[in-house]
Formats: sequence, C-alpha cells, structure tokens
Amino acid sequence: DRKLYVIDLDTMKVLKSIECGGRVYSSPQRIGNRVIFGTAGGRVYEIDITSLEVAGLLQLPDAITNAVAISADESRIYVSTAMNSMLAYERL
Repeated sequence: DRKLYVIDLDTMKVLKSIECGGRVYSSPQRIGNRVIFGTAGGRVYEIDITSLEVAGLLQLPDAITNAVAISADESRIYVSTAMNSMLAYERL
C-alpha cells in the first residue's frame, strides 16, 4: 500500500504510517537516530526515530528494490537500482 509502518513490538500497535509514494521492497537500515530505506518509486527516505518524521528524502531516477548500504563511518549511503546502477551519496 506504499506506506512504511512504525510498530511498537511490545504491543503490536501501529504508531505511525508514512506515505512513501511507491512500494517499499528494501529492508530498513538504522543509522544513529535515523532509519533509512528505499522505495520502488526511486526515493530514499531517512526517518527520525524520535519524532517519526521524514528527516531526509532523495529522489532517484529508478526503482530501489534492495536494502540501502551504509559506509562504516555512516557518512555515505550506497544504493543499487532495478536498472543495475550503483549510486553513492554523502550524507550531510
């Protein structure tokens, strides 16, 4: 349904749903106090885990179907797309 759901695992209650504009196939990755993931709509989202708000958004020209990879120092993200492109971005 093109949404990411934040669920309290103790109560199994949905805390928030975030409209993503595309199906979410990639597994989320945690970077500090953020969760990062990609969508089939070509968007990379960063969600603040405290506020549960979108803290960053990057629009790519192609679908993301795999998990976003993170550099060891968490300064870069690596994204592979459905058209076999590998992209690297520096986080600000």
